[in-house]
Amino acid sequence: MSAQTLNPAQKTGRSGEAERVRAWRFDFAQELGFDPPTCGDLAETPSIDMHELRTLIRNKCPLQTALRILAPLPGCGAPLACSDEVARSAAGDYARDDSRDDA
Repeated sequence: MSAQTLNPAQKTGRSGEAERVRAWRFDFAQELGFDPPTCGDLAETPSIDMHELRTLIRNKCPLQTALRILAPLPGCGAPLACSDEVARSAAGDYARDDSRDDA
């Protein structure tokens, strides 16, 4: 295939890199406990720092709250929200966690 028949993404190789980043973000979100639709949203929202999201969740921040903290402000991108079922599940996990420090 000659350089003339390649599209711009193929010429730079960025299409594959961007797809790998999206896949990593999706998998990372799944490991944090988000449902697949929210994982897809997170994969497509590079303005949300996945490492900060993990830090919030590790510090007992419910999934929905962590997303609200890190989601773009209105007008700066589509806000994210996990499903009510996931939010209830995370809230239940949080309430049952006896190792939580209430002080």
